[in-house]
Amino acid sequence: MAWTRANLAGYGAYLRACGDARGDLIEVDHQIARDGSNAVLVARRAGLLATLGLAPFDASEFGYGFVDELRLHEDTVQGPPTIFGVFATTPMAPYLRGLRLSGDPRFMTRELEAVAKGSYPWLARIKLELMAPPNAKPLIGRALVAKLRTAAPQLVRIEALRFGRFPVVAGPVHPATQVISDPPEPRLLVLELGGQQATIELGRLARLHAGVVDTLSPVAREAWAELRFAIAYRVSVGGTALSADVFRAALAELDPAMYYVSDWDAVRARLAALDTIPITVR
Repeated sequence: MAWTRANLAGYGAYLRACGDARGDLIEVDHQIARDGSNAVLVARRAGLLATLGLAPFDASEFGYGFVDELRLHEDTVQGPPTIFGVFATTPMAPYLRGLRLSGDPRFMTRELEAVAKGSYPWLARIKLELMAPPNAKPLIGRALVAKLRTAAPQLVRIEALRFGRFPVVAGPVHPATQVISDPPEPRLLVLELGGQQATIELGRLARLHAGVVDTLSPVAREAWAELRFAIAYRVSVGGTALSADVFRAALAELDPAMYYVSDWDAVRARLAALDTIPITVR
């Protein structure tokens, strides 16, 4: 299944027909992405997550019926033999896309070994927030690397925020998997406009949505939902491109003089000459 909002909407409809609560969760997330959040939707979403066994992991990120980032530290939840093992018993475990572990090497190695015992076909990213002395041994040995690649064949990125200078992985990993230490947090959306570039601060983009986009027509809100989906899910794997029609629909109803809307002046000026717009973040 290609990772698009249209495909996920169809997938959600199929799951709802089968009586699977994940289908309802996908429907709610589509509605929130398009129309904005409210107390009713938040409560419905929380209830669905609880039904799916995810209430103990409320600090994690979920989207469109998948676990975008399971966030674990030693105090997340109690349960032998590992915290990840508690999550692995939920019906959402096969739909894990990202994992973030925070703690010391002993905790992380234990949890990663638990991951390596399962099968997670959607798992693409592991983030590690390491607290260890500079002379610590590599967190992930060669044997564990091999087991993780078997358990998560789509694993493409291991990120490590290190509190101390030591290797994260012992030896080479699979050619398709990047190991990145202390990655910078993306701050800018970069748009390629036929030989020119435009940049927009991601924080300003988020504030524009919160204050303005949810008042626009359904067509415009859907276009903004497409853009945010691309930033959240598609840009992170090496960039993507959106139809210029998405940007036309997103910008058509915005007053150019409005606060934050002026960020998009360069895009507006070039839209007529473009069919697609490549986007990345940095």
